[in-house]
Amino acid sequence: MMDREKRFEFHETNATLLWFLMDGLWMMGFKILPAIIAFPAVVIGCLILVYADKTPHLLAVIIAGSTWIFMDICWMIGENFEVRGMHLLSCIMFWTTFLCLAYSLIKSKNYRESAYETLSGFRRMKIKK
Repeated sequence: MMDREKRFEFHETNATLLWFLMDGLWMMGFKILPAIIAFPAVVIGCLILVYADKTPHLLAVIIAGSTWIFMDICWMIGENFEVRGMHLLSCIMFWTTFLCLAYSLIKSKNYRESAYETLSGFRRMKIKK
């Protein structure tokens, strides 16, 4: 059985892979398949929040990652299916991501450590040796 940290990493990795697949298919001109893949990416993004530590700093970083995915999905849906308002929603998700990252940086007592911790938590693929 996986512990909480392993489940967190498992779901985060799967969300990243789905996001990569969604973006790649969208870039190649597919419309329906990336929209279908967006659904499990969102579900897994929610699971990441369930398994994340509940500290304000980490939650801000996790929310930033999720809103980044949502920004991309809104942009894709707006562009592929000409849904009005999706560009505005995408812009709102961008600023939400930005504000969450800024909050995470500001909450630290030591800026250098906070910047490293925030950015290392925000990157999508974490390779361990």
